[in-house]
Amino acid sequence: MEFESGQMVFNKKKVWKGLMMAKHLASQAKYYFKHFWGDKETFHWGFRAVDIPYFINPAYLQVVGVIADKSHLAGGVELQLNADGTYAVPPGAKYCGLAMLQLDFYDGDENDREAILNYQAKPLFMHGNGLKYSFHAEITSFYAAMTYVPPPGKFVYEFSGMFHDWIGNYGQLEHCIGLVPVNGLSIKIWDWESQNPGYSDMYREAHKIGFAQTIEQRQKILDKKTTDAVQKKKWVDFMQHLEPYDAKRLGIIPGSRGVVLTGGNKWVNNVVMASLFLKDLGCDLPVAFTYLKDQVSPDNLEKLSSYNITLIDITDTIKQYDWSTSEMSLGGVKADTILAAPYEQVLFLDPDVMPVQNPLKFFESKTFKRNGALFWPDFMKRDRYSDLWKVMNLQDQYAPSQEIESGQIFVDKRLAWKGLKLAQHMAAEAKYYFQGSGRLETDAADDDDDVASSLDDLDRTQRSKWKRYLRDLKEYDPKAAGVTPGSRGVVITGPGNRADYVILTAELLRETGCTLPIQFSYLKDQVSTEDLERVKAHNISVRDFSDSIKDYDWSEREMSLGGPKVDSILASPFEQVLFLDPDIHVLKNPEYLFETAMFKKLGALFWPDTYRRSADNKMWDLFDLQGKYINEHEFESGEMVLDKKKVWKALMLAKHMSAEAKYYFEHFWGDKETFHWAFKATNTPYFMNSNYLSVVGLIADKEHPKGGIPLETGADGQPSIPDGARFCGLSMLQMSFEDKPDEPRVPPSTAAERGFAPQPLFMHGNGVKYAYSDDVPAYHVARTYVPGKGRYVHDYDGIFHEWIGGYEQLEHCIDFSPRPDIELQTWDWMKEHPGVSEQYRDARRKLGIIMALGYGLLKYAVPSDEEMSKRLGRTSGGTEDDRRRGKEIMDFLRANAESDRP
Repeated sequence: MEFESGQMVFNKKKVWKGLMMAKHLASQAKYYFKHFWGDKETFHWGFRAVDIPYFINPAYLQVVGVIADKSHLAGGVELQLNADGTYAVPPGAKYCGLAMLQLDFYDGDENDREAILNYQAKPLFMHGNGLKYSFHAEITSFYAAMTYVPPPGKFVYEFSGMFHDWIGNYGQLEHCIGLVPVNGLSIKIWDWESQNPGYSDMYREAHKIGFAQTIEQRQKILDKKTTDAVQKKKWVDFMQHLEPYDAKRLGIIPGSRGVVLTGGNKWVNNVVMASLFLKDLGCDLPVAFTYLKDQVSPDNLEKLSSYNITLIDITDTIKQYDWSTSEMSLGGVKADTILAAPYEQVLFLDPDVMPVQNPLKFFESKTFKRNGALFWPDFMKRDRYSDLWKVMNLQDQYAPSQEIESGQIFVDKRLAWKGLKLAQHMAAEAKYYFQGSGRLETDAADDDDDVASSLDDLDRTQRSKWKRYLRDLKEYDPKAAGVTPGSRGVVITGPGNRADYVILTAELLRETGCTLPIQFSYLKDQVSTEDLERVKAHNISVRDFSDSIKDYDWSEREMSLGGPKVDSILASPFEQVLFLDPDIHVLKNPEYLFETAMFKKLGALFWPDTYRRSADNKMWDLFDLQGKYINEHEFESGEMVLDKKKVWKALMLAKHMSAEAKYYFEHFWGDKETFHWAFKATNTPYFMNSNYLSVVGLIADKEHPKGGIPLETGADGQPSIPDGARFCGLSMLQMSFEDKPDEPRVPPSTAAERGFAPQPLFMHGNGVKYAYSDDVPAYHVARTYVPGKGRYVHDYDGIFHEWIGGYEQLEHCIDFSPRPDIELQTWDWMKEHPGVSEQYRDARRKLGIIMALGYGLLKYAVPSDEEMSKRLGRTSGGTEDDRRRGKEIMDFLRANAESDRP
């Protein structure tokens, strides 16, 4: 096997020669890295070349990760337990290996094959190759494992074949791998988390601290850990000094039973009703009512007494607690209420609980006599990732269960004494324990009972937050917003490594005849002064909007998923904005979009992405949109046309959601859906283009690894992809639309029948920026779905695109999945739209952007001196600095060209 160089142990004195040989190989990486994959094999070949002995663990690695499907895009799908006790990936789901697990090894006679084979290796190193790209705090990171199991007496390395399956991206996961079937080896899948409890939690805690964005945030996390430790010590000390149950000391008659309720003035009538219900059901148990003397009037106390309800003042017990109104309203008094009752066996009732049958029989039940406590479930499940599992020493005892709904509780104080007293202690420390409920931040006006059961406490907190945000939101004021009324312009945003692409997008836009002002919105810690000067040299204004997001608690993931996008739009001085990602090639002057009847009526134009919105997303409940599901695709936010005046409320809610990205981005994929949900939640109308996108790209195979293979004509006379080749979609093509805002929306087939033919408008180069090759047309072949007559693409069920990832020398490839129920059309886009690929190529050449972004230098053909002079001699569209940089790149390419290339 190759070395896996994520972990290595060396004695430099013993292996100095091997290390120095590896250093030499690395220094000549331009040659060696064409023959093997990076540093790991420099060590392997370096040690072999100079005959330095080494040990490589014969125990084959394990792949550990998660399972995802279209409803659980970040993972969390449970393993399927088969009847024979083995595990499997459930149908319709996909395994995503995010880490390589390396094991310890047999440290005896290295020639004792039997001892080595029989050694029970244990986990030693977890190499999170994919986890660093796909960590989701709310998903257990390591729960599904996969490895090869060789036949008895064999090692995995003694079998030949490809040993892993590169999956790439799937759902909201990146850098996924799996294992492929190999003759003679079986693949074992198992529940790694249950065998190694606590590791995922340990990783989550370390990740939280390590990825804190500021010193203050890191300190806040560390302070929380200190507080957790203090509270843990408090409850342990409390239990160690707890006196045992003693009925006589507590003034309790052994075996006595009764009902107890608690509340303030507004609950008195309910308490009376509950006592009457109990009597009508034949329950003759005594009823007691605990109260705080400043919360119940003398008249109400007299009223309760008239119904033979025993009154118990617990004010002196409670006054020692430092409780806020919120902690009181969250039931802090319940444990003290039960303990204050003079009964040994208690039925506690909230005053709004009405018994439906005589509860006496439950005191006689075997379950109660055995356990001493009866509880009923609430809507919400217990939070698997709560810090309390550790604080309460229960980190290894999590099991899926509902929270307790404490409106009714049967408890035997003698049997449940320790539990009751610990509950009392925790209530006394409500300032710490109750913050985990997430309800302390809610306003009473938002804490209504009509909340969907799918929402847990964190969801409810967020629900209250967005409602309060909108309630406090001021009306649109162009002066306060820094906007010039009636102004129009283009906004582009992105980090510093996109500066070249910002310029490229602007230059291609201007080639359409567009004269709108263009602004580059940026964050000052992401863009260098040099990059800003280059951008400004192309007549692009710049706007630093760092201050508007300085208080946002964003990780790199939230930033990369487009968190800053809405703030960049709001920071611009334009009232009407065409927003463009810095990898958009505009194919037609977009100024007409502002004049469309559709935009003038609605103020928001959007185009579709590949995925459909899920009806199961809890956001429908969080935004009070139950029953309002609309079958449509997600927004593709690379291009948007917005009128701030018309859609202000929606934009501001999108800003709020982006600020809360740590929560929202766990439920949908980045900025595009912040806009979608914000428009839905505020009931703001918008237009979504009914014409589904096309994917434009290249066809490649082993002989043409950069693409450029033409289409063939199939047996049916239609264009087809040649056998042995593969389509790699590198761009999403968005089309124009029929401008009839006052007529009902019609399917594409109906629009076609009345003469409308959509035209190419925007080319979103998602993959081109990673897989561009100067000598291959960027836009060659296109594919799209053609829905049946009277139908839209979103009328069809299923996932509509296939993530390919890397293929040959191409990166970031996608394709559409063939389906039996909808036509997948393939055609020669370059032939139908001559000159567009050449326009894109020439624009890149003018600006010297002939290298792909992010994945390093691809193997380009280096042009001749004559051709290079032609490229660099052109003056339109490029500054002197661009031509200088272009020449440097050409010199670099020529100096490092492969000898067998022209």
